[in-house]
Amino acid sequence: MKRNVFFLICILTTFFIFSENKIKIIDIKGNVTQRYRENDWEKVEEKSEVLEGTEFFTGFHSSISFEIGNGSYITINQLSNIVFDKFIENKEIIRINIFLLGGYAVVYSKSKNDNIYIYCEENIISFNKSGGEVYFKNNSGILINCDSGKIKITSKFKNSYFIGKNEICGIDVNGKIIENDYFLRRNSNTISNDRKNENDIISYFDLFFQPYSLEPQKNDYFDNLNP
Repeated sequence: MKRNVFFLICILTTFFIFSENKIKIIDIKGNVTQRYRENDWEKVEEKSEVLEGTEFFTGFHSSISFEIGNGSYITINQLSNIVFDKFIENKEIIRINIFLLGGYAVVYSKSKNDNIYIYCEENIISFNKSGGEVYFKNNSGILINCDSGKIKITSKFKNSYFIGKNEICGIDVNGKIIENDYFLRRNSNTISNDRKNENDIISYFDLFFQPYSLEPQKNDYFDNLNP
């Protein structure tokens, strides 16, 4: 009986340690705060492991980087807000669900076994042995840039689209996928598909390259402490 209890404890301990080691903080710059579930916000001051349900917010000129699985990573840049939702493992395959509530994230999945899913409201950006950037503004939409491999984009209407290296994709505020060809025409005279208004293309880009806030004194960490 004692032997069986000891064996069960060993299994549970191993499972707990293994399941909680999926994400580690590897770099912190500037002012970054975190909270677990509904606990109070606190400053992140040391590199540590990340639990499911932990939320992070990066201040002005600040960033935080995490290692996921074996060599995969995600970096959250300034004035961004994320929640690590679920860590799911099946043998060597890992799935990480991350909610990007707003801001700019750089993601790199080194292995086919490391599946990183970025949720922006009801839209999903999937990284599997691929890398790129996701930029999300609630009132503007989403921009996704692929640096390596292929990224799968699924809008809230469930229509999927893939982009490869050096391609860009968008999702507008209505959940419609904006394909790579749309962005190619920003600096081109070529006109194709149903997007024919050059001013519309330029305006869509400009929305994403404005400051975090147009109000004076609002691009400050302390004014944006609570997302």
